[in-house]
Amino acid sequence: MLTSAVSDAAAKEFMSRIPSGRPGTPEEVANAAMFLIQNQYCNGTVLTLDGGFGATL
Repeated sequence: MLTSAVSDAAAKEFMSRIPSGRPGTPEEVANAAMFLIQNQYCNGTVLTLDGGFGATL
């Protein structure tokens, strides 16, 4: 997990700021990647997968 290099307290604090309340799963990332691969009309796009974190900044 990305948070394995930080303390448990810091990881918990960061996770508490994510509106979904949890980290993303590998399946969720794979689903987003497949969407971008399969949709020929979607190009030059950045798809943010952050559980809503960016919407709260």
